[in-house]
Amino acid sequence: MRENFGPTKTGNVLAEKYKRIRFKGIICERCGVEVTRSKVRRERMGHIELAAPAVHIWYLRGTRSWLAYLLMGLEPREELKAKQLEKVIYFAASLVTWVDVDGRDEALADLETEMLEEKEAIFKERMREFKN
Repeated sequence: MRENFGPTKTGNVLAEKYKRIRFKGIICERCGVEVTRSKVRRERMGHIELAAPAVHIWYLRGTRSWLAYLLMGLEPREELKAKQLEKVIYFAASLVTWVDVDGRDEALADLETEMLEEKEAIFKERMREFKN
């Protein structure tokens, strides 16, 4: 049983280190749950970190997809189709929303010089093999 929003029993925590309400306000070192009344679970809202991002189906389906507008920005260059958006949501495809142009140009220049060096090394090696 998960205790994300507080203890399930008044004064008890999941790790059973603190079993009475006299420890009220203390946070258990083992499970990270505050010792308090169990009624606080009805009042608290929680935030759970997921391993991967999730999207509710309501944001995908409908006449106008708000998620597509959100991903494409204020001035979309092209429309994001429902099938494309579905692929992105189910991790079958990825979507690039921003590119660092300066970083891209530097990386491309580095790759080009590296490729030329590799070509030259291969050419020299083949020339040595050809001479032998």
